[in-house]
Amino acid sequence: MQAVEGQAFEACGTFLSSQPQLSHIYAVTTIGTEARVWKYSADRTFLSLGNSSPSGTRAAYIDADSAAASTLRSALLHMKQFPPSSYATAATITSQTASQAPQTTAWTWSVPHINYYRYNNGVLEWAPKK
Repeated sequence: MQAVEGQAFEACGTFLSSQPQLSHIYAVTTIGTEARVWKYSADRTFLSLGNSSPSGTRAAYIDADSAAASTLRSALLHMKQFPPSSYATAATITSQTASQAPQTTAWTWSVPHINYYRYNNGVLEWAPKK
């Protein structure tokens, strides 16, 4: 789960850094038939649409065939109602800080930072590209 969310975070950050005209983009992470919808903003925030659980929370994933599936539908309607816009400028879009990335204990490649990061007992560690 952390790897999937980390990949989504990195992909969103990389894409937005190459599209300075966009204010935000959306991502959907899935585990089997369960999903979670995210909004990655130009200010480098990665927010879950539909619930406030932190990243890496398994219970935050909603089964598409459950009573809570209406939450997924609401998130998808939000995406349709508020598509990525063009208020952001190149100056407002910079690579994300690792403190905002999903916390993972495995080494994860950060494209904008050109090195690996991981969390070791809650402490961010960086390793330069080898």
